[in-house]
Amino acid sequence: MKGAITRDNIEWFEPFMTKPAAELILSGKPVYAVGVCDEKTKVAQGALVAYYKEKTFHIVSLFVSSSCRRYGCGNELIGDLLADNWLEGTRLEISFSGHNEETDSLIAFLDYWDFEEEDISEGEIYEVSLEQAITSEYNKPIKTENVIPLRECPELILKELSRKAYDMELPVPEGGFLAPSLEKNISVVYVQNQKPMGYLVFDHSLEGRLTLSALASFDNKPYTMAEMLVKAIELCKANYPLDTLFYMQAINSVSRGLIQKVFPEATNISHNYVLMG
Repeated sequence: MKGAITRDNIEWFEPFMTKPAAELILSGKPVYAVGVCDEKTKVAQGALVAYYKEKTFHIVSLFVSSSCRRYGCGNELIGDLLADNWLEGTRLEISFSGHNEETDSLIAFLDYWDFEEEDISEGEIYEVSLEQAITSEYNKPIKTENVIPLRECPELILKELSRKAYDMELPVPEGGFLAPSLEKNISVVYVQNQKPMGYLVFDHSLEGRLTLSALASFDNKPYTMAEMLVKAIELCKANYPLDTLFYMQAINSVSRGLIQKVFPEATNISHNYVLMG
């Protein structure tokens, strides 16, 4: 049994959707949201949430309970979306990250429906272990006297950091640089002449995993980011075991190139699949 997911019944399907998907439904914005339930027990089994923009249906969440797979629930969700909304020239797109049994299962499902993988132009997510980061040939001792841990950064500089980051439309942690969710012991700020010039932020924003969520310099110079990376890895070594895995997100071509150079063993775990009408 299937039906629309609304603000009135979202609590039944929320375990089967991502946080952004739930926020879309709760916001009241136009969204395609359908859930499936067991006909007898009425227990929720899965959900699909998508929105339409510029001839593309962007799937922000697609999940079916592991106990209900191979019974047609996923096919029913995708099939209804195609049957109800498919027009020639329309794209169906889904982006996700990870490298585990769940993502492997989703990839196999998308392959079955003839989705094709496309390269992601920006925002790729990489996975690397702390041990791999430390043993990188690039991770050599360099001067990092201008790089200080976020916890030691004066509040006045942090406020200036926020202002500049917002003005330049760079990624800012949810709640700002004073947010309690940040890993302040290993996040760092590049300060020169009492002025912030860049920042590197660790949090747990991607699937709860330790995540290098922001790496940016206001002058966009690679050496500024390189110094922050070296300092941050040094702090990580003092705070975490070597087998710790963490994510990194490339926000632009400069940070992407730096991540690939500094962490050659990092694995790109970003996926973007498209089905063309």
